[in-house]
Amino acid sequence: MNRTLLAGIALTALALAPAHARAPQIIPAGVPAATRKILAEGLLDVLEQSQKTGKGVLVYLGSHAIGGAVTRLTEGTVELKNREYGRIVLRLDRIDGVAGN
Repeated sequence: MNRTLLAGIALTALALAPAHARAPQIIPAGVPAATRKILAEGLLDVLEQSQKTGKGVLVYLGSHAIGGAVTRLTEGTVELKNREYGRIVLRLDRIDGVAGN
């Protein structure tokens, strides 16, 4: 098979996959439901506290850490600002961890 055909098959499979199969969860699927809820609430608690106080947080995404203060928190995203960027929008389902005071 040629590379173009393989790429087309891969893109078709990705497009047909359910959304939950494409996007990572806030907490991995193997974690029990009760633990998942506690961990997700903990992440949101730190983000909400940063929004209320204006203090900065570190958001961990894979091997990257992004620092900033939370300016807006919606159902699926968190918006930060820092000295370098006035607006940083991150998807909640991509966040691995959060550190804040």
